[in-house]
Amino acid sequence: MRLIKISITVFTVVLCFFMLYVIYHNSKQHEWFSLSIMFYYAIGLSILYLIVLITIGLIVKGFKNNQAGNSIVKSARFSFILLLITLIMNFVISTTGFNQWKYEADQAGHTNSELKKKVVQKRLDSLDQEILNSPNNYLALIQRGLLKRQNGKVEESISDYESA
Repeated sequence: MRLIKISITVFTVVLCFFMLYVIYHNSKQHEWFSLSIMFYYAIGLSILYLIVLITIGLIVKGFKNNQAGNSIVKSARFSFILLLITLIMNFVISTTGFNQWKYEADQAGHTNSELKKKVVQKRLDSLDQEILNSPNNYLALIQRGLLKRQNGKVEESISDYESA
């Protein structure tokens, strides 16, 4: 009976470590879509595992040995607790990882947009200087008009086009 409990507990612990490893590894790889699918698979696998354990325990209890069946059912209860803790840890790991990744992506996007604005402004300053130096440079006026239109300054861009 003790061997049955130890065997089931060891198998449950191995299953829990496997689930934790897969979720942790994929959260570090930022595989969020596959991670969510694997999380649902882990829930399904846990439920299936517990159903099989309880079914086997009840069958053994009913047909063969009442004590061995009780041992299997009691081990299934302990397995349920271990699997529940593992699923909660997996949820926390994946949620924390996703939120951290989302924050970093938002920060990178914000930084990228700020850099784009600075590049456009430098280009506009350079075109302004070029137009001041040679007012008949129509290419510079058209380029400045395009940049202004892309940045939403439609009236100013029309003014540049008319000047060209």
